[in-house]
Amino acid sequence: SALHLSFIAIIFFIALFYVFSGVISAKYLSSFHEILQDKTRMLFFTSCLVFSSIGIGAIAYKILFAELVGWKANLLNALSYMIGMLGLLYIYYRGISVDIKLSLIVLYLPVGMISLCYIVYRYIKLYHVKTTKSHYIAILRRSSGFFLFTLLSIVVLQTDYMVISQRLTPADIVQYTVTMKIFGLVFFIYTAILQALWPICAELRVKQQWKKLNKMIGVNILLGSLYVVGCTIFIYLFKEQIFSVIAKDINYQVSILSFMLIGIYFCIRVWCDTYAMLLQSMNYLKILWILVPLQAIIGGIAQWYFSSTLGISGVLLGLIISFALTV
Repeated sequence: SALHLSFIAIIFFIALFYVFSGVISAKYLSSFHEILQDKTRMLFFTSCLVFSSIGIGAIAYKILFAELVGWKANLLNALSYMIGMLGLLYIYYRGISVDIKLSLIVLYLPVGMISLCYIVYRYIKLYHVKTTKSHYIAILRRSSGFFLFTLLSIVVLQTDYMVISQRLTPADIVQYTVTMKIFGLVFFIYTAILQALWPICAELRVKQQWKKLNKMIGVNILLGSLYVVGCTIFIYLFKEQIFSVIAKDINYQVSILSFMLIGIYFCIRVWCDTYAMLLQSMNYLKILWILVPLQAIIGGIAQWYFSSTLGISGVLLGLIISFALTV
């Protein structure tokens, strides 16, 4: 039943993005209109398809984590990104001329396709299993709360990109995006740990082993914060070498203040995401439904206000304020 719903979701999102890509891209990519000219709609639509395949394909990894073989999920994920990176390196060293749309496909399509192939494999394996209407209703009822939380989380975590698309210069947008992608890769490792902890937390909660559960969460937050601080210092010290490889043609001028704010932001994210995972593992979602919309509103207003005077640092300050006031 879950696999059937996944395939329906794929068709739904393709149709949705096809209809609204023109309207959204005209607003979201307005800062790059002169560079992209009339290509904004197709670029936005292609990006939506690629990243949707990654998101829906991630269901495969959830299955593996639920079966307590999360190492397979991490291995597949790392392998898929490696294939995409090798594809880009091949294009670069062969001197093949490609546009940004094709670059997105080369880098991210393996990530989505490998996980989607695993879903197809599971579907073939379970093809003989009979499903009824009650199965679909049970899954939809169970998942509706998580869907709402995920939708709200997307709004919160993407507010900064909505703001910078309207408030920052194209050069600052590129610098902010590259920096956050690097830190996003750092934080991805911690997120993978949280995914592995989810079924363990659910099991400890069922067994009512609260002392062990609280200790594990506390240790996880402490180690996660130290990890973020260490990575922030490392990236700042070697920023010239790192960014010369990733974005060598960009005049990178992100200040030490911005790096400090990024470190603070991701330390707060360690705290927030850990407890969000814990609440979801216990199916306690109502508090998140209340806090996350407030977080989006506070974050949007704060980022819009501070970005006009502080630029990139203002956006980061707005993010910190939104999380700090709603944790």
